[in-house]
Amino acid sequence: MQKLGLEESDIKHFINKRIKSQKLPHAILIHGNPGVGKSHLSEEIAKQIIQLPTLGGVRTNSNPDFYLVNQDKNIITIEMIRDIKKWLQMTAIRSRYKVLLIHDVDNMNINAYNAFLKILEEPIGQTAILLNTSKLSSIPQTVISRCLKLKLRKINDKSFEKIITSSNSNYNKSDIYKVYKTCEGNINVAILLLKYAIHDDTNYITIISKLEALDLNQQEQQNIFIYMSQRLLARSTEQMLIQQNRCDASILRNINFIEKFTNNMNTLNKNTAKNAIISLLRQCITN
Repeated sequence: MQKLGLEESDIKHFINKRIKSQKLPHAILIHGNPGVGKSHLSEEIAKQIIQLPTLGGVRTNSNPDFYLVNQDKNIITIEMIRDIKKWLQMTAIRSRYKVLLIHDVDNMNINAYNAFLKILEEPIGQTAILLNTSKLSSIPQTVISRCLKLKLRKINDKSFEKIITSSNSNYNKSDIYKVYKTCEGNINVAILLLKYAIHDDTNYITIISKLEALDLNQQEQQNIFIYMSQRLLARSTEQMLIQQNRCDASILRNINFIEKFTNNMNTLNKNTAKNAIISLLRQCITN
């Protein structure tokens, strides 16, 4: 079961049972593919442990028994770990447990890992440490071995909708479902697609027009452009194989060019690359 991953509800139920039995693990490492909702789940678990009713309190560190690290996904340094250790030495004020949450723990540098390992080896007080990562293999085994590993599987459509609407309740339900299919449940991609109103549509021309309007000098717009270009390629190729049971040589050539452009976007002139990819995409969908 762990190999395939667990549903969010299963993990929350497990944590709740451990809280009630007073057998909460000292350190929990939630891992899984990018965008499956690890950050959201980590914050939900933090709420469970310290009985915090809203995410607002979690995100702003307004609860003295909660400490959040790396919300902005930056490098985690030894200085940050030293600050954590000072906080851990304080007594819990409002709840039985203090909760330390570190997003993207794989962003620790080597000195930070060494200092953090000592915290894991010598627990201080009633503290629950929550970690999450999309890059389990990047984390030292000495750290992993001291945590309970829980793999979060691809999010289902109902949980996906709940997470998306918790950040913005104005999204149309139909658009949320279309985006869910487009991004295959990846929350990070979904938020960007909804922001720019781009999702899978039977009308490829409409999608390409929206991609053409993006500014590739803006990183998030560049990310959307690359993601949707590659997805359009995959869909058009799949449809061609279904309809003709073959893939035209010119289409394969165009696909190869588009992949080279998207994979080397950061080294190319953005406007030149965009114009070339848009032109090739149009050729692919009209053949």
